[in-house]
Order: sequence, then structure tokens, then C-alpha cells
Amino acid sequence: MGVCVMTGNKILVVEDDFITAMEIKRLLESYGYYCYSASSSDDAFEKAVKTKPDLILMDVKIRGNDDGVETTKKIKELIDVPVIYLTAYTDQYLIESIKLTRPSACILKPFETKELISNIEIALYTYNVDLNRNEWILNDIIIFYALIGNLLATTLDLNEKNRFLAEFSSNFEKNLKPSFMKESRKLNPRNENKDLSIYISCLSHLLSNLGFINNSTSNDHKGYMTINNCPWKANKYTKEIFCSVCKIITKLTFSWMELEGNIEHENSFLTNDCFCGFRFELNSQDGYPLRAL
Repeated sequence: MGVCVMTGNKILVVEDDFITAMEIKRLLESYGYYCYSASSSDDAFEKAVKTKPDLILMDVKIRGNDDGVETTKKIKELIDVPVIYLTAYTDQYLIESIKLTRPSACILKPFETKELISNIEIALYTYNVDLNRNEWILNDIIIFYALIGNLLATTLDLNEKNRFLAEFSSNFEKNLKPSFMKESRKLNPRNENKDLSIYISCLSHLLSNLGFINNSTSNDHKGYMTINNCPWKANKYTKEIFCSVCKIITKLTFSWMELEGNIEHENSFLTNDCFCGFRFELNSQDGYPLRAL
């Protein structure tokens, strides 16, 4: 077995079988990776948040209150990290759950050394490429925030506000729709159905990139998202128009997925609530809205 050049990348190995964990750890260290391990959901969450690894190898079945998929969700709420799942299970429900966490790969046990190492190298490379691309996009967004903040520091009349919102809507769709739809296709490559859970997962990812800490819950037909911070909350003179911007973002992305239903903006920082909330509901098969949540 050839040993590659030292990489310096940190990998967290989450595996509840001690012998298997040590075998994977020794293998990765022989390829130049710095490794540490966790055997339970709580241990994995604590080590991931504390050490911020470059990649996580996550076994699906681990000890603790959460399985590997739920643990990954909790970790990704706090840090952005590529995850490769290791599993001996292939049932469709599990695969669908795994997809919603946007993994870099899912490797079936038992696996070959070459398969594991190549997937790790590809995952790290792809993550860094995407990170650079996201930084470029976010740089444009930061510039937008600065420009529009200066503009809205003065009072705009109704026509000016409407003109701005129309221009924002056009530019947002032009610049962010391709990456948003690419993300949705990753989660649903065959586009077999219009899944609200996939939409909310993509929207959550987008809002996180824009600096909004958010939490969400959903099933096939109903969902709810809370935004727990807002970069515009402090500016009482301009946040009304920024609330309109957020509504445009949710309505546009909802239409991109060709979903049919309703979006309700429930709570708002505009009314001094402690969080902002969006409720999503798809129409039933007969075309009418489903009963309220």
C-alpha cells in the first residue's frame, strides 16, 4: 500500500465499534491524515464543534440518543463540514434521510482502502472548490448589503421601494437560481416528486450562507422555519424593506421548485418578535390547501 504525502487535514471518525474505529484511524494516518475518534452521538457532536475537523467519517448506527444522520444534522447547524457516511444498511428510507444532510458520499461496508481514500480526497477537494465559489458569491452579497444599507439610510418613497424590490428580485434570480437548483438536484437527482422537505433543506442552506441562523422542520406537505437572527434587525428605519426582501427570497425559491401551495410569514423582527417565522403548506392532490398546521 502506497503512502501519500502528508495532508495535514483533520478527520473525525465516528464509529462505535472500537476495533473498526482503530483500523480506520491507523489507515488514514498512514495516508497522512490527522485523525481522532468518537463512539457516540454526544461525543461526536462535542468533538466536532470543539475541534472543527476538515471532514467527518460518520457511521450511521452509533451509540447515544441520536443515530449518525441526526448527529450530522445537529453538527451542520453549527459548523460547515463535509461528511462521508459509512453504513451496512441500504433501505430507501435511510438513503432519503441521508440525502437531506447533503453528504459528500455514502460508502457501503465492507469497503476497500482505495474506495475510502479516493472518496475522502474528492470530498475535500470539492468542498474547497465550493467554498471558494461561495466566498465569491457572498462577497457580491456583502457588497450589496453595504450599498443598499447606505441607500436605505434615507427615506425612499413607495415607487423607489417598489423599483428596488423588483430589481432585487431580478438580480437574485439571475445570480442564485442556478446554484439553488443544483443543490436541489443533488438531493433529488431523479426529480421524482416535488418534496417540501428538499425545498426547505435547500432554503435553509441558502439562508445559512447569507448569515441567517435558522431552524426548520418539515414533512412531505407542511413545514416551518424560524430565523433566529437577522443582520438587519438593529436598523429600525430600514428593516421593513428588508423583511420584504426575505419574503421575496422565500417566494422565488418556492416557485423555482415548482411547488404549489402557500407561504405565511408569521412572526417578524419588524414587530419586535424574538424570531422570524415562515410556515409552508403544499396544496393537496385535489388542488386545495391542506388544513392548517
